[in-house]
Amino acid sequence: MNSSTSYSLTLIMAQPARKKPRLKSALTKRINAQRINSPSPSLSPPSPPQISSRTRTPASSSHIQISTASNSSQTNTQPQARRAQTFAHEDPQQQERRERRKKRKYEEFVKEVAAEYEAEYKSYKTLLPYQQIGLYAPRCLSLYQNMAAILNAGLARETRQMKARTRSLQALNEESNNDDESDLDEDDLAERTHLLTIYDKIASTFPSIIERLLESVNYDDTETYNIIINVIDQAFSEARRNDTSRLKTEILRFIPNVFQTYSDALPNMNEVIVLDPPCLCDAKSDRGVNHPMITMLFCPFRKTRDALLRNNATHRETILDSLMSHDIPLTADDLPMFLYDLHKFDSKNKWGGLLRGHLLILICRCILLGPGAAFAPRQRSARKPTSVLLGITQSSPELIAYVAVQARFALSSRSSWTRSDSKFKFDRFYLNILSIFAHASDRWKESLFKFWNRECFHDIPNTAEAPANDSELASLFTESSTPEDDDSEDDDNQQGAAYRGVNEGGGDNENGGNGNGGDSEDDGGQVNGGDGYIDEGDNFYNDGVGGDE
Repeated sequence: MNSSTSYSLTLIMAQPARKKPRLKSALTKRINAQRINSPSPSLSPPSPPQISSRTRTPASSSHIQISTASNSSQTNTQPQARRAQTFAHEDPQQQERRERRKKRKYEEFVKEVAAEYEAEYKSYKTLLPYQQIGLYAPRCLSLYQNMAAILNAGLARETRQMKARTRSLQALNEESNNDDESDLDEDDLAERTHLLTIYDKIASTFPSIIERLLESVNYDDTETYNIIINVIDQAFSEARRNDTSRLKTEILRFIPNVFQTYSDALPNMNEVIVLDPPCLCDAKSDRGVNHPMITMLFCPFRKTRDALLRNNATHRETILDSLMSHDIPLTADDLPMFLYDLHKFDSKNKWGGLLRGHLLILICRCILLGPGAAFAPRQRSARKPTSVLLGITQSSPELIAYVAVQARFALSSRSSWTRSDSKFKFDRFYLNILSIFAHASDRWKESLFKFWNRECFHDIPNTAEAPANDSELASLFTESSTPEDDDSEDDDNQQGAAYRGVNEGGGDNENGGNGNGGDSEDDGGQVNGGDGYIDEGDNFYNDGVGGDE
C-alpha cells in the first residue's frame, strides 16, 4: 500500500460490548447504585468518552462506508460504562479541562507522527508500535485479511458504542433500523464476524494503540489515520516478504534434514546427507514437482503409505512419476506429507502426527528465532529474536497455518508471492489449516500446542528460572538479608548518593536522562525511551526495528 492510499472515516456505530465485571466491595456497589439512580447532567456538547481499548473489530478498504452487525458486537462494556459514568458526572469545567488536556496530547502525537513519516530515512519511535502490529499480524492474526478492513470494521463498532452512551435508546434503535446490515447476505455477515474476531485480538494485545486510532476518528483526522494504516500495512507486507525471502535459501538446508530425521521410517531409502539433485539458491524453477525429493514432501496422505512407507521402490517411483507429471493433481484440500510426523503416521488415522512435521518446526524456528536456531534453538544470535520483539511466546492456529503456507511456498517453483501454484491455492490451504483446529478435539489441540511450545518456545525466557538447589544463589535466598551491624544506614546513604550522582549526569528519569530516555504519557499512552518501546498493558518491546527482519 502506498502513502497516497486514503481511508474513509465515515463509520456507523455498533452496539456496546460487555466485559466481565470485576468483584466489587459493598461500598462500591452502593456508590454505583447512587450514581445510576441520580439524574445525569447533560453533556453540552457531547464529547466522546475515553474508550477502553479492549474492544475490537475489522476495517474495510478505502472509501467504503461501514455498518456493523448488531448481533456480532457482544463484547465486554461494563468497564467502559463505568468510565463513561465517571465522566458524565464531571462538572462542565472538569470535562472541558480533561478534553483540552487530551486534545493537547493528541496534537503532540500528530506532530511526531507526521515528522517521522515524512523523514527521508525512516527511524520510527512514535510510529514503532504501529509498525510492530504490522510485523505481528501476518504471523499471528491473519495472512490474507486486509488490515485496513479489519481496523475499519472494529473502529466502526467502537464508535457506535460511544454513541450508545450519549444518545437515547430510541435514537439508537432508529439508527439500527437504518443500518445497512439488513442488506448483507450470509457470506457478508460471516466475513464481518471474522473481521471483528481478528480486531478483538488486536485490541486485547495492543489496547492503547486502538485508543489512538479512535482519537483520530473522533477528531476527524483523516491524514493521521491514513499514515498509521499505511505504516501497519507496509510492515505487514515487509514481515511476510522477509520470511519468504529468508526461507527461499534456508529451505535447501532443511529438506535433507527432514529426510535424515525420518530415515528410519522410510524403507529402502538411503540416509540423505545433501539435496540430490542440488537446487539453485537464487532461482526456484527446479523446485516443486520438478524435484523428486520435494515431490515426496508434496505427496498427499492417501498416497504417502504406498509411495514412501511401503518396502516397494518400484511402486514409489510410479507414484512420484504421476505426481511430477500432474497425473495426480495437488490441491489445497490434500494433506501433504510435510505436515506429518512420519514416526506417528497412521494410514488409518489422518489425525495421527498431523501438523507435527519436522519441516514445520524448522521453519517456525527460522522465522521466530532466526536461521541459526532452526536446528538448535539455544544457538541463536545475540540479537533479540522476532518472537521476543513481538511478544510471540506460544503457538496458535494462525501461527501454525502461516508456517504451513510459508513451507509450501518455499518448496514450490513459484518465484514471487502468489495465491496459486497450478491447481494448489495457497489462501485456501491457509483456511483449511485453520479449519482443522475448528474440527479437532480439545484434547488433540492441547497436545499439539504443547508440542509446538516445547519445540519452538521452550527456551524463550518469560520469567527467571529458579536456581539449582545446591547453588550459591539458592543458599543466598535461604539466609537472612538483615545486616549484623548498624552500618547499613550509612552504606545505603552512600549508595544512594552514588546513584544520584550518576543520574544527575544525564538528567532525571522523567526528563529523558539515563533513567528512562523519554517522556511518559499519563493517560495510558506510550512510554518511549532510548530505542526500546513499552506499551501499557502490552506484552511486547523492541530494541530496534524488526529483529531479524
